[in-house]
Amino acid sequence: MTETPSTDTSSEPRSDASTPRRTDAYRRRSDSGGSRRTGVRLGAVVAFVLAGWFLVWLFLANTGGDGESRQTTGERTVAALSQRGLETLARAFGTPVYWAGPKSGVSYEVTQTPSNRVFVRYLPEGAEVGTEDPYLFVATFPLEDAFAVTSAEANKSGAVKIPIANGGVAFYTRQSPTNVYIAFPGQDQQIQVYDPDAANAQQLVADGAIGPVLPSSAPSTEATTVEAATLAEVKALGGKLGHPVYWVGPQSGALYELTQTPSGRVFIRYLPAGEKVGSATPHLFVATFPVPNALAVTQQAAESGVKIPIAGGGVAFYSKSTPSNVYVAFPNSDYQIEVYDPDPKRAQGLVRSGKVKPTS
Repeated sequence: MTETPSTDTSSEPRSDASTPRRTDAYRRRSDSGGSRRTGVRLGAVVAFVLAGWFLVWLFLANTGGDGESRQTTGERTVAALSQRGLETLARAFGTPVYWAGPKSGVSYEVTQTPSNRVFVRYLPEGAEVGTEDPYLFVATFPLEDAFAVTSAEANKSGAVKIPIANGGVAFYTRQSPTNVYIAFPGQDQQIQVYDPDAANAQQLVADGAIGPVLPSSAPSTEATTVEAATLAEVKALGGKLGHPVYWVGPQSGALYELTQTPSGRVFIRYLPAGEKVGSATPHLFVATFPVPNALAVTQQAAESGVKIPIAGGGVAFYSKSTPSNVYVAFPNSDYQIEVYDPDPKRAQGLVRSGKVKPTS
């Protein structure tokens, strides 16, 4: 975890981005000292009665709906929350708290240290708060001139950059590919993404999945749209949007569900007869993501995954932890493709067969 150089001799554990901590560092993050930056502490929030947050926390902790459990070790506080509880907590901090977006079947373990580092860890059903088992987490660190510091580390020998949007910088080191570090211009925060599966950590960053728990409150004229589409509308989509949109061809009897996000992601989902648009039931989909230098980004991530040979000079792979999701990229393209099916063999077979092609 990168921090600015300091002469601080406190006992707080420290490390540089050139030597990122591995999973055991996450387990040891006791933060017995260190700087006391401005911010709302998770533990202090509990006692902040005048602001009304104490009542909110009691609600979260005792209803069983938004807060499942809470632990305090020294000055480090850990809580397992639902998505709504996490959003409520993020509002209290006053500065962005980053995550990898909502995921089904998990609780969000939130840890805050005395130096205002905030970790959001994805605990699967049955995992206990504070467990030492390694799981995906996204950490947000206060760091002055975070973009300049992270950019300098990303240019060092042994660092591998991942192109990302919004002018940001992201990298991991060959020594520790499971940890990816991110920073954006004009912000005094650095983000760390860890997953025991290095390919998944890198792919989440490349896909633009890492963002604030609470998006900017600035008004937007765009919104995610989910709608049914005819076969003709699907085929015309690439020409309408001005860039390639991928699918695996027409499927007999399928209803085509089209999802478009403000960030330019396009999902074509194949629904069986009788299924409603917006259904939460998992079905085959093909997604197209804007990713600068998509081939290079995907090739890097594929080194930590399982490659699938494909034609056309492209690259395809899946990670062992998520074999149902296959990522594909072709030369001279700034778009990456994801093919998902609940049956991993089907997803992988569709990619291997060469059926992943532009709609038009």
